[in-house]
Amino acid sequence: MAPKKNINKHLDPVFNVLLPKLEEAKIDYWVYGGISVAAFAGKFVRKDRNDDVDIFVKEEDFLKAKFTLKPFCIGNFKLKDHHPLIRGAYKRPKFDIKNGKHEGLSIVPIYLEDNKITLVFGSGIEMYSNGILNKVERNIESYRFISPRNEYIKLLFINYLRSNRSKVKMEDARAILTTNEFNRLYLLKD
Repeated sequence: MAPKKNINKHLDPVFNVLLPKLEEAKIDYWVYGGISVAAFAGKFVRKDRNDDVDIFVKEEDFLKAKFTLKPFCIGNFKLKDHHPLIRGAYKRPKFDIKNGKHEGLSIVPIYLEDNKITLVFGSGIEMYSNGILNKVERNIESYRFISPRNEYIKLLFINYLRSNRSKVKMEDARAILTTNEFNRLYLLKD
């Protein structure tokens, strides 16, 4: 039997260079999105590759993260800034580091206020307890990274699913939701 091909090999620079550089600079980060679904499941679950690694950092570390990673954006790596999306009192600046035509790494800030964490998404603002900042070290295949605890990965996923059902991959939903949750949240239309 042939060894399984690593369909996420394009993310090697993110896991082997960029995330370790954030850690060396003492910048806390948390992986969310599709890679956090793999963390929840303990393995990559998508039949197709993951396009990128989504992380959030504390608001006060956002620019520091950008300037820490900018020197590594040479050759195929390109840093792209996105103009801030304004939602109420919060803005959502974002930057991506692309590896050629592939996404690579996307970074957004989180806002801490009165022991609540605010994340700003294109679909709106979401509030979480500061427990989302508890860090869990993950190892999926040969990749090491930090994410929130499973309960927050699931909560982030469910909140995303509610506003972006058409963008959610079935494999992700099956990996993170119970059968009842899958039937109620993923299959049923509003």
